[in-house]
Amino acid sequence: MNKRMKRYRWVCFFIICSAFILTNFHRYSMAVLYDCFSADLSLKAAGFGLLTSVYFYIYGLMQVPTGILVDIRGIRPVIVTSLIIAAAGTFFMSAAQSFTGLFISRTMISLGVATIWISALKTVAVWFEAGEFAFLSGLGGLIGNLGMILAGIPFSLLVSTVGWRQSLWLIGIITMFVAAGCFVLIRDKADPPGSQSTALSLKGERVLTKSIKLGLKKVLGNKNSWFPFAAAFFSFAAYGSLLGMWVIPFLTQVYGFGLNFAAGFSSVSALGFTIGLPLAGFFTDKVFKVRRAPLLFLLSLSLIMWITVICKFQTMSQGLLYVVFFIFGLTNSNVLIALTIGKEVNPPEYAGIAIGFVNSGSFLGVAAAQPVMGYLLDLSWRGELLNGVKVFPADGYYLIARISCLLALAALVSAFLARETNCKNVSKPSTSLDA
Repeated sequence: MNKRMKRYRWVCFFIICSAFILTNFHRYSMAVLYDCFSADLSLKAAGFGLLTSVYFYIYGLMQVPTGILVDIRGIRPVIVTSLIIAAAGTFFMSAAQSFTGLFISRTMISLGVATIWISALKTVAVWFEAGEFAFLSGLGGLIGNLGMILAGIPFSLLVSTVGWRQSLWLIGIITMFVAAGCFVLIRDKADPPGSQSTALSLKGERVLTKSIKLGLKKVLGNKNSWFPFAAAFFSFAAYGSLLGMWVIPFLTQVYGFGLNFAAGFSSVSALGFTIGLPLAGFFTDKVFKVRRAPLLFLLSLSLIMWITVICKFQTMSQGLLYVVFFIFGLTNSNVLIALTIGKEVNPPEYAGIAIGFVNSGSFLGVAAAQPVMGYLLDLSWRGELLNGVKVFPADGYYLIARISCLLALAALVSAFLARETNCKNVSKPSTSLDA
């Protein structure tokens, strides 16, 4: 790759990271809009819960299909089309007059942004060296987390100033500008257009990816794909359920903290996750130059935190709680290393499918664990209510904390079984005989 192309790859990287900011913005911005929807459209809490959950279901289910699309159709057409769909959904939501309109528009937004992270990882895989993948993926995650920040106070101030409909319209326009930027700037190959290597690569890609079934067979039939998938599944099932379901009621009902104070621990954990992503990538790519050992370290530290929670369940000081929740977030960056291993144990031409498969494990883990934990909490309820809200006994939270500890242990075992790649692709080369 010549110097010009080496510089240009950063253009591709940063424009697609700007699209990922929109992904995280839409993931977290709904909290600001609840009061608006409730006042203007008479939306009830149950309907709002359905409106927010559809994002995660669609996001998880779209990961493998996205991998297939970027492998076969290319990064640029997938991400540009996706952003247009997300923009259209945002415009429709700004004009919605009922729950049905909100649900359809939210579904469109979810479908649109669900492809961006996998497309970003595919961009890194195409344009950069294998030894840079984890660090740059972490850097992309760090940039993308700006969307979470923008979805809070800045978006709330915008809504308060111009109204929710005008605010969503503005977000839709911004999304269209980002789509235009991706269309103009993103390239699917790191070679100059028309070069011999590009032509040969495209010819080989047509042969190797002519069958979607072949790509799925390669990835799903590879036992080494399943261990990083399992590590992501079990790890995020514990962490995602903690942060997304029971941490705030646990801290308010067991420790007696106020709602805003309890929410601060979630913010501390999110900060740990934001810092952990680039650090995990840097240390695996640049310092240790191995994958499995850092993954085992992070998951071991996570397990230690869960054991700490169990052993000092109702007696943790505020200082210890801050440390525990920060480390929970920091160690959750293990998902990035699992994604990298999944990519490196499969043929490069199926990188999108492999990354999508492992990434889906995170969302499927949360989707599977949350209903079970919610059911167990309901079983533990003794009829106590406070301002119409169920108050669960400490025993109920203790039970799901122990389940989370077992999930963390399962993640550690899965990582132990994962294959070491030494920061390079270790799959067997694909041939036309496979077709």
